[in-house]
Amino acid sequence: MRRGGFLGRRRLRPRWFRGGSIRPLATPVIRRLRRAHNMVAAGDFGEGAAELEAIAEQAAAKGIPMAALLMVEAGLAWIQGGEFPRGVALAERGLAWVNEGEDGARLAMLRDRVAETLRKAGHSAEAEAILKSFAAGEATPQQPAARKDLSAQCPQCGGIVRTDEVEWIDYSSAVCDYCGSILKASPA
Repeated sequence: MRRGGFLGRRRLRPRWFRGGSIRPLATPVIRRLRRAHNMVAAGDFGEGAAELEAIAEQAAAKGIPMAALLMVEAGLAWIQGGEFPRGVALAERGLAWVNEGEDGARLAMLRDRVAETLRKAGHSAEAEAILKSFAAGEATPQQPAARKDLSAQCPQCGGIVRTDEVEWIDYSSAVCDYCGSILKASPA
């Protein structure tokens, strides 16, 4: 709730929003996420990966489910930056967390993304090892029904939005995997 001003008390987020009203710590974390995503997009993989890793560690300490995805993303950034052993260790750690949550479709999508990044970096044997060690119940991720277009980046944290991987609330709204913001699809 927000107080003061000529509007009096009003909600900052709708009641159905699963995160509740905006908490004071949410904005700094979203700023850190945006900065980390911007660094990785600009090719500064080392600093971006370190920031993603730090955010993932903090999220894991607080039991936030997005920690697994952030750990995998940190691992991918380290791999792209040439820090192969560290990147693989973090990606495997994130995949293990997803596997503990028993989300087979999410595990398959993330596992395939890690394997693709490893192949692009010239590590085909390691990619095959990842595919074997994290074999999900479903061999391939299920493709969701066709949806409307979403922005390529989250407007809040700057994370890459993959329409085939986001959690859809309804036909025109999805949840950002990184920060939990509601993403609205562009009208058809």
